[in-house]
Amino acid sequence: MRKVSLSEFAKIQGVSKARVSQWRDEGRLVLVPVSGRKHPLVNVEASQRLIAQTTDMDRATSGENAGGMSLAVSQALDDDAVMSELKKARLHRERQEAQLAELKLKVEASELVEAALVDRTITTVAADIRLALERLPARVSSKVAALSDRLEVEQVLLKSVDEVLVDLAESIRSQRLLNMRETQEDALEASL
Repeated sequence: MRKVSLSEFAKIQGVSKARVSQWRDEGRLVLVPVSGRKHPLVNVEASQRLIAQTTDMDRATSGENAGGMSLAVSQALDDDAVMSELKKARLHRERQEAQLAELKLKVEASELVEAALVDRTITTVAADIRLALERLPARVSSKVAALSDRLEVEQVLLKSVDEVLVDLAESIRSQRLLNMRETQEDALEASL
């Protein structure tokens, strides 16, 4: 809502200030009181609509805008409020749609995944780690039993732990690739 003085409104409309004063006196302007100002400002858009709606003076109701508001003035203000709310709602909807589109792009680029998929992956990886650690004693016990040197025992254990960690890393990488494929397939199905 653009608000201007009476003289500025006269320039916008291409009429004299006396004509604008006449419109004011006829109640054909939507005036907005502004604190700290002696004279109210003109709501440009609402006043232009009101002037257009009241070109037939029989349709205009008497009374100054500052006093009892005419029906046409009241309607113009209501229209402004409705349009303002409508603009806010459209802006809100557009922001929501943009955020949704951004989330979809992140999912498609595998930058964002569903919490259920993360939970499933963590559960699978934790189970793999537990199983690998439980198998470690059986894997190294025969090698360690034959050794008497403490350093050799440590080297065999460290080598076995490293092998288990390499296997686990490969298992995690495979699980991640599998999950990425599932996510992309889900996104593809959702887009069809």
